[in-house]
Amino acid sequence: MSFHYEFMLAFDLKPSTPPEIIALLQYLTRTEDYAYDGPPPEPVIGYAHDDNDPWWRQMLQNRGGLWYGAGSAISVFDVVPAWRRDNAEYTLTIRSDALDDDFYQVWLSMFVWFAQYSATEGWVGYYREEANTQPTLIYFREGQVYYYDIPDTVPMQPMSEGGDGNDPAAI
Repeated sequence: MSFHYEFMLAFDLKPSTPPEIIALLQYLTRTEDYAYDGPPPEPVIGYAHDDNDPWWRQMLQNRGGLWYGAGSAISVFDVVPAWRRDNAEYTLTIRSDALDDDFYQVWLSMFVWFAQYSATEGWVGYYREEANTQPTLIYFREGQVYYYDIPDTVPMQPMSEGGDGNDPAAI
């Protein structure tokens, strides 16, 4: 039996990100197909890599409904708004899903690979196995990835009229 994961990441890229990495991310998030002769991202080299089936070229091309979670998959590589350009020029947003083999052998490694280029420090996303009620939060700090599991014991409180969801008397 396979486990199914959904995940989301959103972060800005450091201005020092090499041009070949920018070109690769533009290609992976493309909305129209075009020729690209560059190598795959470092984390996928050697993982099910077959020159006749370069699956990595499609890894961020799904933009339909998620198989394992609610909502749609997205991948957008864009220029940051002008008012934020002091710290970054580009921003990347990914929401996708994967089976456990791909998640553990490709995507967790991709998160580490992304962190080295991230200008964003702190919370950048989450992942969740479909049977979990709480996500695992993903943080980037100084080029490293950190994870925080939200315990199932965290009380959930409904929003009530005029309440903020944190007032026990509002339940």
